[in-house]
Amino acid sequence: MVVLSRTMKRWMFTIVCFMLIAVPLVAAQPSIVSTSASQSRPMSLGNQLISTIALNPQTPNILAFGQQVNLTFNYTTDEPGGVRIYIHPYSSGAPTPNYVVSGSPLYPTGSGSGSDFFTISSGPMTVDQILFQMYNADQRTLLYEAFIPVSYQFQGTSTLVTNIQLDPPTPNILPFGQDVSLTFNYTTGDPGGVLIYVLPFSDGAFPPNSRVSGSPVYPTGSGSGSSSFTILSGSVIVDQIRFQVYNADQSTLLYEALIPVSYQFQGGATLVSGVHLDPPTPNILPFGQDVNLTFNYTTDDPGGVRIFARPFSAGVLTPNQGASGSPLYPTGSGSGNGSFTILSGPVIVDQIRFQVYNADQSTLLYEAFIPVHYQYGDSFSQVYLPLIIK
Repeated sequence: MVVLSRTMKRWMFTIVCFMLIAVPLVAAQPSIVSTSASQSRPMSLGNQLISTIALNPQTPNILAFGQQVNLTFNYTTDEPGGVRIYIHPYSSGAPTPNYVVSGSPLYPTGSGSGSDFFTISSGPMTVDQILFQMYNADQRTLLYEAFIPVSYQFQGTSTLVTNIQLDPPTPNILPFGQDVSLTFNYTTGDPGGVLIYVLPFSDGAFPPNSRVSGSPVYPTGSGSGSSSFTILSGSVIVDQIRFQVYNADQSTLLYEALIPVSYQFQGGATLVSGVHLDPPTPNILPFGQDVNLTFNYTTDDPGGVRIFARPFSAGVLTPNQGASGSPLYPTGSGSGNGSFTILSGPVIVDQIRFQVYNADQSTLLYEAFIPVHYQYGDSFSQVYLPLIIK
């Protein structure tokens, strides 16, 4: 038997310690544990929050395989060693297959901003949620997680429409005859070129009293295009937009896809329309951060009107809200603004209600709701929640 001296033991211990220190620690992305739709997710630990998310390109959209969805966000943490922040695309309550995501730097304790991206390499796949997770520096403790609903269809056909931009944005309320204008990119290998048609859909059908633009012949290869549609009469909610690509003589349908939207077309003497939201929906916000709104209005009430925007959750006014009042808007047409916030919770604002009253608020002249998703406060129990903006 070999007996080591005390000096030899100390020397060997020193070598082992040096080898352990010399091995670099790689901040690999933690694995995801998939949960079913009925399972809940953990609470936030301490003062942790990811908020004010910006998505580029905006949702809803259609993207080619490998095209990135880029995100920026703000964060707050009291974790003394800093944190790592990861995003994961989800589909039908589980991590989307064939996804590629960026890693995470070590974000310092306190407040700051960050960025991330994801894409899908093959499919086809529809990403309907994005999961945000915050870990401590060594990724052993999950400090925070939350979902936002989205709609990104990743496709890879030889003929494809992608990178859709909507003006005005969805969700919205529009007067009869106002166009929804669209721009898009396309790719096709059809040698004779293609025709691209954009149609509004409501409850699975092309609504009556619609007006849509035609299509030029787009040349083979890749390029960009534009289109528009409107509703001329009838109370209609456009809840989908359908894209169809035909060959030049329209004998062959080469491509078809639908994206979810929410455009309420209305008429009447008093109307709120052209709504813009800042920050955009969907989003996660800290308590006290305002959602700012601008809008257009029309009224024939001779004494002028007051216009109020209020947050709703599950069909009732959201508790612990703060909202702006209203000036007296003069009769005729013009523009206005408002804001609201949530002071405590946590809570998800899933609708915004618009009400228009006469000057002394004795008569309700108009009311409408638009669907949104604003999650206020720390992470809380989550279940699968696809994007529904009808």
